[in-house]
Amino acid sequence: MKATAYKVLNILALIAVIVVNTLANTLPINGLRTGEVSAQYENLITPAGFAFSIWSVIYLGLIAFVIFQALAANPGNSGSKSLSVNLGPPFLISCASNIGWIFSWHYQNIDLSLVFMGLLLVSLIDINIRVFTMRTGQTSKRFTW
Repeated sequence: MKATAYKVLNILALIAVIVVNTLANTLPINGLRTGEVSAQYENLITPAGFAFSIWSVIYLGLIAFVIFQALAANPGNSGSKSLSVNLGPPFLISCASNIGWIFSWHYQNIDLSLVFMGLLLVSLIDINIRVFTMRTGQTSKRFTW
C-alpha cells in the first residue's frame, strides 16, 4: 500500500477510535458507560477514577502522531519505508482493537474484550519495535521473541 493511503487510513482510524470512545460514554453504547461496566467487576487493580484523565494526554499524542506522519516526507529513492508505511499496519490494528474492545466491553463479552486487549498490546509492542528499528537502523536483541 502506498504511503498516502496509510496516511489517510491512519487519520480515519484515529477519528473512528475517538468517535467510538466518545459515544461509549455519551450515548452510551448498550446503555452502559465504560466506567459502569468496570464497576460491575470488583478487583484490586482498578485505578482511581482520576487516573483515567491520562487518556486526554494519550489522545493528544495520537493526534500529534497522525498529523506528523501525514506531513512527513516520503523517503524517495533511499529504499527505506516512510513513517506511515512502516507504522501504518500495526497502528491500524491498534485502532481496530481499541474499537473492538469498546464494543465487546460494553456488551459485557469479557473474554472477547481480553482478546482485543491482547491484540492491542501486541500491536503496540510491534510499533515500539518498528520505531526502535527506524531510529537505530538495527533490530534490538531485547525485543527478539
